[in-house]
Amino acid sequence: MTEQTEVATDSKPSNDTKGRLISMLVLTVSLGISLNVLFALVVGQILFGLFAKEQNVALKELGQKLSDYIHETVNYLTFNTEERPFPYKSLDKPTEQASVVTDLPTQSS
Repeated sequence: MTEQTEVATDSKPSNDTKGRLISMLVLTVSLGISLNVLFALVVGQILFGLFAKEQNVALKELGQKLSDYIHETVNYLTFNTEERPFPYKSLDKPTEQASVVTDLPTQSS
């Protein structure tokens, strides 16, 4: 009978598990918002490219930061890392990933 009691108390989540679960819920909501912002950014960059015939550098930089944040968040949510992304750490931390940026083709006159 004491073995059953021990099993029941061991199955309770620890404070660390509860903290991670709360973090995951917050980050899931944050990821949903980030994906909506990403969609708006893509539409904005497409429109800017169509009408101005060039890329918007500010949107490109924002897109890179946003994609880094989404990558970090998904890694945390899928248990691939224990490092919590923003808002638990600074958003300005430089990423170690290589970024590839392509330019729009130039039109010949």
